[in-house]
Amino acid sequence: INEERIPIVYGNAVMEQSLYQRTRTRLWGEYGFNADVSMRLQLTNEFFDNVEGKPDGAPSRSQRFPSEIIPDNVYMDINHLLGGNLDLRIGRQDLFYGTGKIILDGTPEDGSRTSYFNGIKAAYRMDNDVSVDLFGVMNRYDDDLAINNRHWIISPNKIDESAIGLYLKNNHKQYPSELYYVYKHENDVSAANNDVNLHTFGARLMPNFTDALSGNLEVAFQTGDMKNNAITDIGGWLVDAKLAYKLPVAPSFKPVVDVSYYYLSGDDQNSRSKYEGWWQVFGRWSQDRELYVYSSIGVNASPRNAPGWWTNLSAPSVGLNLAVAEKGRLDMRGAWLMANVDDGAGTGKNRGLYFTSIYDHQFTEKLSGQVIFEFLNPGNYYLDSTRDAHFTQFQAIYKF
Repeated sequence: INEERIPIVYGNAVMEQSLYQRTRTRLWGEYGFNADVSMRLQLTNEFFDNVEGKPDGAPSRSQRFPSEIIPDNVYMDINHLLGGNLDLRIGRQDLFYGTGKIILDGTPEDGSRTSYFNGIKAAYRMDNDVSVDLFGVMNRYDDDLAINNRHWIISPNKIDESAIGLYLKNNHKQYPSELYYVYKHENDVSAANNDVNLHTFGARLMPNFTDALSGNLEVAFQTGDMKNNAITDIGGWLVDAKLAYKLPVAPSFKPVVDVSYYYLSGDDQNSRSKYEGWWQVFGRWSQDRELYVYSSIGVNASPRNAPGWWTNLSAPSVGLNLAVAEKGRLDMRGAWLMANVDDGAGTGKNRGLYFTSIYDHQFTEKLSGQVIFEFLNPGNYYLDSTRDAHFTQFQAIYKF
């Protein structure tokens, strides 16, 4: 992994060049008591070898081999209850809904090492392709189950996070859709003691207009408040839209082109008692922008001020996906990143031009690889002295 000159919202801060190797190992096992009851245990370890520099807040002595061993999946499945319609999963598990903009990573501070949630999920299947998930989760900022514990913080700002959510899914063949509600409580155990109560309501439509034309539209809004702080009202918005078309040319490449738009509201600096910016629920991951995840750091970016705190963003983009090999696909995207509110260190709202490319290849049934290259030409949202930034990552995954 190579990172260079990533701009940060705060002042003239820049993440200088770093080159490092990240190794993550996982060992898992499952045991079925019978056809409907089973258990899973998965142990994860991650360590770094820094060749040059050091990523901000990551690779340190405590992350050298053997670092920590983390049980990041410890759960029991109890299926086919209530006439075969209800499935339960109890324990430490991964949760993923929609495109991951709302719920994906429960442990954002440790990057891609883990993403688990401690909790319970009940999935109930109704008639007519309709199902509903009800879940409750609670994650501490520090992991009590870690072996060889190095006290690696997994939630920024020393925040214990808990949530309950309801996710309704309609799996209609042509017009699948989703409705959801998530209540989240952030228990700030730091000296600031700024607790948050947050309600997020959303809907998502994924129409298949034809065999070649498909779309995605997700809209969400929030209400809430922050205790022991000047913020008495939270009211953010999210819009995630995409229209994809399978081009009727070069059939061997299976080309797919798309136009997308991603909107996250920003905070009006003049309304001190109200925070209008998008407040992250459990979406603090790279969101397919590995380089830019660190650029969200800054005193005006959010009250929590942490990497991956996506907010104040307006990003139209164009993408192209190609099957450049029998078992390999190349995904390229160009985006114009803008801020909705001028809260950067520069003179304007232009965050810059952003290019991403990802190549995935399945070499064998067990071995796969990925190459990521990203480039950012910063705009006037940053200081004039800010230079171009790039990110390169090579990844190999072997399963046994």
